[in-house]
Amino acid sequence: MAGVVPETSVTVVNLAWHGSEVVTLTYRAADGSVAEKLLFRDDEPRLALVAEGRPWSFDGDGEAFR
Repeated sequence: MAGVVPETSVTVVNLAWHGSEVVTLTYRAADGSVAEKLLFRDDEPRLALVAEGRPWSFDGDGEAFR
């Protein structure tokens, strides 16, 4: 996710909603540190999803691997 920490992306660890307007975001920064931040609906325009899912998968062709 981009926009949580200036000029870097973070990995979302957990989200906890507080009503419909506020969320506590627990994230891992690029340096490996874990932190929390309150995000409000007003913050949505500056947030962006960078990549969804895992950086690896097991969906390759097994026959081609051999």
